[in-house]
Amino acid sequence: MIRTCFAPILRNLDDRLAAKLDEAAKGQDAGARSKVLQDAQAIIKEYTSFVDSSPLVKHLDENLYKPLTVRKTLDAALAALSKIVQLKEWPDTSGKSA
Repeated sequence: MIRTCFAPILRNLDDRLAAKLDEAAKGQDAGARSKVLQDAQAIIKEYTSFVDSSPLVKHLDENLYKPLTVRKTLDAALAALSKIVQLKEWPDTSGKSA
């Protein structure tokens, strides 16, 4: 029953963003990385839209037993990731020295 309840969250907040960020960090050239980061930004927007419109997230935040801050927490995390993705210079994590 719990799995069914949370299925929409697990289905919509999947691992695509993690995969894109991992891809961006693998030392690609600037042009390829720019495309990957654009894709990541689109996923962040998709996730944010889901979080902001999800009835389940709203229900969790407004429940009578123990109100939570799921939306606020996820929105803050996604906003922080969005800022990082928009950086003009991405840190070199390739391990190669210049």
